[in-house]
Amino acid sequence: MALAAWYSIKLELEALGLELTLFGSLAKGDFSTNSDIDVIVKLGDRGISRSAVDRIVSKVSGDIPVDLLFVEDLTQVQA
Repeated sequence: MALAAWYSIKLELEALGLELTLFGSLAKGDFSTNSDIDVIVKLGDRGISRSAVDRIVSKVSGDIPVDLLFVEDLTQVQA
């Protein structure tokens, strides 16, 4: 069920031109009933808001919680 939710999320957001990265328990293969789907989204210059992404994800993920992170919010570590 979680994998189906991930594929639905991926299909919807990639259709909008967004780049996604799955990480966490589903990516590692140890998803459990207490897990959520962890996704990093790159908004880029598509003009799509975070709230629009959140609404789409909520709609297609069903009852499975999704933790969205946005590349634009992450900071690079200086070496």
